[in-house]
Amino acid sequence: MGKTIAEKIFETHLADQPFGEVNVLRLDRVFCHEITTPTAIQDLVARGKDRVFDPDKIKAVIDHVTPAKDSKTALQGKILRDWAHRHNIPDFFDIGRNGVCHAIFPEKGLCPARVHHYHGRFPHLHPWRIRRLCRRGGHHRTWRWGL
Repeated sequence: MGKTIAEKIFETHLADQPFGEVNVLRLDRVFCHEITTPTAIQDLVARGKDRVFDPDKIKAVIDHVTPAKDSKTALQGKILRDWAHRHNIPDFFDIGRNGVCHAIFPEKGLCPARVHHYHGRFPHLHPWRIRRLCRRGGHHRTWRWGL
């Protein structure tokens, strides 16, 4: 049986299989926002692993609670902001430059894959199937994130 498009993309990004079913992948981009990323940042800092693999591949935005509604959401934004500045992340969209993360990343051209590109590589995918695979009904013609 043939492979799914997700399996093909996964396979082309496979960097290592150190043991068992553990897979190490090369990442095209990392998209993050102020809700979940600060928790990960705090965990990495506590473990002494506060570093990034490539600042140019990280795209971050303060998105969900702008302006902050309370001290907790303000702290989440501060943690993300400080981390982005500490690691010289050029594609950090702070308040005033921000927008909805699901829209701003494709609008800024930061999504790595375009549907028209993959449609040519995988002609068995009909346009209606591609639209189903795309965020926002294919409006931005980008693949869904979170493979």
